[in-house]
Amino acid sequence: MGCVRFRDVSDQAGAGITAPEVRRGCACGDFDNDGRVVVVANHIDDTPSLLRNETPTAGGWPSVKCVGRRSNRAAIGARVTVQIGGVASGSSYHSQNDLGLHFGLGAARAGTTGARYGAVDRIAWYSANSNSSILGWNGPRRVGTKLANAWGLHDMHGNVSEWTADWYGPYTSGPVTDPGGPSAGSFRVGRGSAWNHVGHLFIRAASRGYAAPDFRHEGLGFRLVRTMPAWTNTLGMEFVWMRTGRFRMGSPDSEKGRRKDEIQHPVQFSAGYWLGKYEVTRAEWRQVMGSVPPAPPHCRKDCPVASVSWEDAQEFIRKLHGRESRLGTRYRLPTEAEWEYAARAGTTGARYGDLDKIAWYAGNTGGKLTPVGRKRANAWGLHDMLGNVGEWTADWYGAYRTYNGFSAADPTGPRKGSLRVYRGGSYNDVGDDVRAAGRRSGSPRTRDGAVGFRLVMSIPWSK
Repeated sequence: MGCVRFRDVSDQAGAGITAPEVRRGCACGDFDNDGRVVVVANHIDDTPSLLRNETPTAGGWPSVKCVGRRSNRAAIGARVTVQIGGVASGSSYHSQNDLGLHFGLGAARAGTTGARYGAVDRIAWYSANSNSSILGWNGPRRVGTKLANAWGLHDMHGNVSEWTADWYGPYTSGPVTDPGGPSAGSFRVGRGSAWNHVGHLFIRAASRGYAAPDFRHEGLGFRLVRTMPAWTNTLGMEFVWMRTGRFRMGSPDSEKGRRKDEIQHPVQFSAGYWLGKYEVTRAEWRQVMGSVPPAPPHCRKDCPVASVSWEDAQEFIRKLHGRESRLGTRYRLPTEAEWEYAARAGTTGARYGDLDKIAWYAGNTGGKLTPVGRKRANAWGLHDMLGNVGEWTADWYGAYRTYNGFSAADPTGPRKGSLRVYRGGSYNDVGDDVRAAGRRSGSPRTRDGAVGFRLVMSIPWSK
């Protein structure tokens, strides 16, 4: 049976659509904590087919019988969400709501504001490119063969329309928060349009269709949304999922406090990653290392650990691996690009909010460390990405490689050097130095009372 790799693309509210890269073969699936397959997608020649839940045999993937395409080539799902084992004790799975595909924060738009996220023939199967005279038959096409949107999602327009959770009804006037549609109705909303729809009329992010909940048609399918919880490890450290995506790293010439090594350039990530919700604390350091570095008397166990070198952080990681070897979780420092992407959380300015509301810095600390999590988190749920302590990254310090305007894919910095990068500014830095693009560096052996770190965690099932 074929395997699946997972990519998660979350919206600003924290919900995610998990898109498996479909392989040729019979089935794709994954286990929950009890060893059950939560959802299995059967595929024949990569064409969407029927779904079936199965129970695995001991020590291996389940034996799944392909149930085949329906005779009318109906598309039951353009993709499915599969629970990643161990992640989801608090996860829930549901159809995306209608507005989730529509507004600028929605998955189909992926930050765009036009009728669609690209040229229609490049992104969608629709009436003009899905007829029998061109491809030999009418019906849905293999998933993932058209260009993905900026968040890595394929077939958000065309191929099959996608059921949403909402009853059909008029939108409410004025701003809304987490809308869920009418409380009752006769028809459910379908979005995205299908292979047999006219492009300029229906293949649009805002286009809405509807049908009776029991209606079946070869142009109707669905995809699922997963509510992604934080992961908590055996030490009680919380990690938040950072979706795959792209951003502009660095700062514009006009940014106050900018330094010449902050050249702006596009960066994209091919996979998401789990990042610590907080900086590593003194209590967590003590649990792993047995003792903590000296600190001022006011620093309690929930203050970030500081006066630790880059090499000290590597030793912490090695010992943490030993504690969690049975689970298979791995830890590392974030790359400089991963750190800035997470700190920005979709924003493009110097900071992700008002400085005094999000960061401890020289203007509000009195020169003291502060317990983690006391300032407002960014849009992705991360605290203290700016201020409190600077944070070591994995990278050697060096000039950015800008690739003549092309995106750098998963950049990791220079191959060698003498200084390691730390980011975010600290409690004793002035405001101009507490910026998402700000870069500092130090010897890997330097122990600074204003520098600590947070971790990236990888799980075998979440690649």
